[in-house]
Amino acid sequence: MNPVTHRAIALVRPDGDVSADCSLAAIGQVMAAMSASSDPAETFASVARAAVPLLCDVCTVALDRDGEAPYQVTYPVPETADPLAGSSAAAAAQSSSAMLFGAVNPASVARVTEDTVLTPFSPPPIEGEKGYRGVLALSYSGYRPTSTQALIGRLLAERAMAVVQRERLQAKNEHLQRALASNREIGAAMGILMIEHKLTGDQAFDLLRRASQHSHRKLAALAAEVAETGVLDLPPGVGLLGQAPRPPRRSGSAGTA
Repeated sequence: MNPVTHRAIALVRPDGDVSADCSLAAIGQVMAAMSASSDPAETFASVARAAVPLLCDVCTVALDRDGEAPYQVTYPVPETADPLAGSSAAAAAQSSSAMLFGAVNPASVARVTEDTVLTPFSPPPIEGEKGYRGVLALSYSGYRPTSTQALIGRLLAERAMAVVQRERLQAKNEHLQRALASNREIGAAMGILMIEHKLTGDQAFDLLRRASQHSHRKLAALAAEVAETGVLDLPPGVGLLGQAPRPPRRSGSAGTA
């Protein structure tokens, strides 16, 4: 079954109802096509791209992200840039922008206009992540959308927010895991240096830090090497506590001392 025929069956038109299986199948296809990204623009753009023509005739997403320029995308791409020209895409873009940038409460319920369902969304903040809010607009040609389309809009918006939150939390967890592994290796390297050279913890860390700076290597990578080999190869210009540092290498002829 081609997408256009599927859309005609799946949508709830004013002149009659359809089976729930067809609608659920279309929603499932859109959700399966949703990009798993921590960037809300990428995830919501994939929703707009997949929703046409399976669930609506035109889909617009408008986003306002903290500290970034507003973002908006419409599928299919409007053939005219004139919002007064009467195209459904231009009307959807104009309506969603008015909702978003007109300071409408993002927590409000979906709003049904002449041919569009406007679904505001605003996810709960995640510490350390930029917040965002926006509007998902599903537009239909030639008729006023029903409560079913309003529910679909909310479902898609909530699903996209959940995907973004999941990806952000997963990235945050991976970062914490890497930091934890790095701290373990640094602690192990410090312990080796403390035992080997009779240093305090602060002195061992300072030695690692100076060796990292002089060798132009990341502290975590240097600590991992010490933890694996049990040896810190001091670079030129770095010495142990109470010892003169190794002199830097000098360039010159072979006979130069």
